[in-house]
Amino acid sequence: MNSGVNVAPTTFLKMMPIGWYRVEFQTVVTGSEDVETVRQLVMALEDQVSGYRRFFERLARADLSVINSEGATIADANPIMSD
Repeated sequence: MNSGVNVAPTTFLKMMPIGWYRVEFQTVVTGSEDVETVRQLVMALEDQVSGYRRFFERLARADLSVINSEGATIADANPIMSD
């Protein structure tokens, strides 16, 4: 299994998350009128934090009305996410 390739080691703490972002949204259960709350945790590593902060700042300025309905889909959110 040893390919002979040297892997640059990193400190253990660099691989540990420095925080978590909690994501929560409501969705309609397919085939019913029930609304389900989905909660997920997103791990943030040290070198990712600045990207998350820029993303949240962009979301704060974005027009989210296009995804503010029960019929909204992930495809509706793609333009907001990729700007």
